[in-house]
This record gives sequence, C-alpha cells and structure tokens, in this order.
Amino acid sequence: MAAGSEDYTSLSSTLIEWIKKEIKPLYEEYLSYIKESRKDPEEEPYRSLYSARKTLLLIKDKIGQAPPKINDSLHPLSITLSSLLAANYVNTNETSTGQREYESILESSKSLEFQGRVAFAMVTACNGLGILWSNRSEEYEKSLELLKQGETLYKSYHHPPPLSDEDLFTGDIRDEGEREKTFEDLHTHTLFYLAQVYTHLDQPGLSAQYCQNTLSRQLETKSYDPIEWSLNAATISQYYINVSNYPQARHCLAAASVVLHSYSDELGGKGEEMKEKLEQSEADVRRCWIKYTISLLTHSCTESGERGGGGSTREKVAIVHRFEPLELADVEGQVSCDVVENYQDASKVFLFAEAQIKLAQKFYNLEDHATDFVSISQDHSSLYKILSFFESDLSLKCRMHKRRVDILSSLLSCLNSQYYLVLNRQLMFELGDTLNDMANNKIILASEEGSSPSQHQIQKIN
Repeated sequence: MAAGSEDYTSLSSTLIEWIKKEIKPLYEEYLSYIKESRKDPEEEPYRSLYSARKTLLLIKDKIGQAPPKINDSLHPLSITLSSLLAANYVNTNETSTGQREYESILESSKSLEFQGRVAFAMVTACNGLGILWSNRSEEYEKSLELLKQGETLYKSYHHPPPLSDEDLFTGDIRDEGEREKTFEDLHTHTLFYLAQVYTHLDQPGLSAQYCQNTLSRQLETKSYDPIEWSLNAATISQYYINVSNYPQARHCLAAASVVLHSYSDELGGKGEEMKEKLEQSEADVRRCWIKYTISLLTHSCTESGERGGGGSTREKVAIVHRFEPLELADVEGQVSCDVVENYQDASKVFLFAEAQIKLAQKFYNLEDHATDFVSISQDHSSLYKILSFFESDLSLKCRMHKRRVDILSSLLSCLNSQYYLVLNRQLMFELGDTLNDMANNKIILASEEGSSPSQHQIQKIN
C-alpha cells in the first residue's frame, strides 16, 4: 500500500454487526432526507436538510454510546460523520460551523496511523475548505494549499480505494471497483476546483491543464453534463489560442463540437427548453471556432512578416493532452492548425469560418440577439481584412474590402442609432478604416497602371 502497510479497507465482524443494527437504519433515513431536499419549497428551502442534520446527530449519539469492545474502531465513523455534518452546515449557509467541522477532520487525522481509514473524509474536507476559502476575497493561496493537500491524499490512498460513508454507515463494504469510482469522482472535483483557483491566481496554463484533466476523467467515467462539458472544453481552447498552440486549441474545440453533436442526436425532439439551451451552446462553440480562425490567420500574417515571406521554419506544436475516447479526426480535418502560407490555404480557413458564422447567426440573429449578431458580423469583417493580406491582386483586395463595407453598412442601417449608440460608433469607425484601406488600394492600383488617377477614378475612389 502506497501510504502504509495497514489494511484500511476492512472492518471487524463485530463492528459490522453493530453498524448494521444501530447505524444503517439512521443512515438510510438521512439519505432519504437528502433526496427529499431537492423538492423543498422556496419558503422552506432547508426543511429536509435540517431533518437530515437531526438524523446525523442521532448517529453521533449512537457512536458515543457504542459498547466498549468496539470503541477503538469508531474513529473512521466519527471523522466521516463530521464530513457529512460539515457539508450539511455549509449547505444551510452556516459556513462558520461547517468550516470548524471540516478543520476538526484534518486536525484529528494528522496521525499517519489513521489517515488511510479516513482518507475519503479528509479529501472531502480539503475540497470543502478549499471552496470556502476561494469564496473569500484574496484567499486563493489558502484555497490552493488545501486543494493540493487533497490531491496529495488521493495519490497516497487511491489504491486500494478507501471506505466512504456508503461503506462505513451501512456495514456493506462495496467491491474495489465501486469504491474506486466513488473516490475517483471525489478527486475529479478536487481537480475541477484547482482549475478554478489557478484561474483566480492568474495561472491560466495550470488552470487549463487541470480543467482538461477534469474533462478527460469525466469522459472516462461518463459522468458529465454534455452542454457544460462542451462549453468548458471550448473555454480551454481560448487559452491555447492565446499561446498560439493551435493543434491543442483545435483538439479542444473539436471535442466540444463532437460531444454537443452526440447529445443533439440523443435529445431528438425532447424538451423545447433543453433544445434552445443546446442550440445556444452550439452557437457559442461556433463562435469559439470563429475566434480560432481569426487568431490562426492573424498569427500566420505575423509569422509571414517575420520570415520575410519565406517558408515556415517554426517547429510544429504537438497535442499534449488528447481526449482519447472521442473520435475527432473528421472535425479536426475540416480546418488547419498550421501556419497558413498562401492565399489558397487561407481561403480554406476563411470558408470554414464563414460556415461557422452562418450557423452561429441562426441562433444569434439580429432580431433576438442584436449585440451578439453585430459582434459575429464584425468578426466576419475582420476575416475579410486578414484574408486580403494573402491576396496579391489589388483589385481582389479591393473587392474584399468592399465586402467589409457591405457588412458594416448593413449593420448600421439596421441598428437604432440611439439605443445602440456605442455599437454604432464602433461600426462607423471600423467602416471609415475599411473605406480608407480600400481607397489606398485603389490609388496604388491606379498608379500601377502607369498614370495618375483620372477624374472618373477619383470620383469612384471617393
């Protein structure tokens, strides 16, 4: 055993007999109250949780009155009971009392002799305290310390997996596979909370790493909400975009798209509200794809400028973390993740982005989501601008800028100038910038023809 030689996954027959007689009926009553709590009325939101607490306190009394012959074996039950009470206090907004209960678990479990028997409760306490401290202003370092302690405990006691309340309070010790799933789920929560804390500590790389580990574990255990999972995967992609790791960013976005598509097939025509939520999530992921293409093309422009138009000498970035259970090759094959070097390749990325724009604007339409529609249209304009960088023909460059003018002018004609004052100003500024780019190209084009622009050409430029 990783953390010691003691057997921390078994109970004596005498203790099991006592648990089944005295504790199990109360524990089952407690679980029934937890189940009922989801249906508690708004005017009494904690009614069932208060009843559950009373039952836990009855269990505490039973443990205190246990016969002497099993007294030495009750430490794991007492500690595990404290973890349930702590969670109950926190869930009823009695956070100070909950914090004291969690802290008592860690304090009374310092001895390595007992840690294996209470490892599950200790990790639960680390998670609970980590969340409490993270909810307090500027206390993220303390939260990180506790969550890292939980991570260390998991590594020390995950094989064999420790007993949880489900084992200790029923006397029915589950097999190793079932206990492992329970402990792995608890550790997944630790990783998820660590990802959030690293975000607050302005360490996006570690946050992305822990979030991706969380998502991978959820895939393996099939315990995730498809919409939430996909949006988290898409969010991670934005970090990789910011550090120019386009293979990893594309991998995350492809995973988000595939999971949502599978969920769409499962959902069918069920539930109008859920269908709308799915459509919005699909549109949000498409918007992340659009940002991906803009960044990839912009980065390619920068790379091209730095190498003076020569071939790319940049080492390809490898995908470090894969979502192995998912088949992503088809989706990844739809758009490049390499630096674009010519117009032909740039146009392929552009066309992929345009397809995402059209689909995203089906949900984020002008009538119901004007601000989002405008933002996506501005991205469309930006894509034309970046695409023009790869085109050497000035007349074709002018056509691309003309498409930008059409997009922006159309938006200005549709938006109420008073209600969308700030948006209108942004669009007018962008339109002016676009017209200036187009005029400059036309002047250069006219001069390349070997003569000064004619009066007709000047009027056309104006």
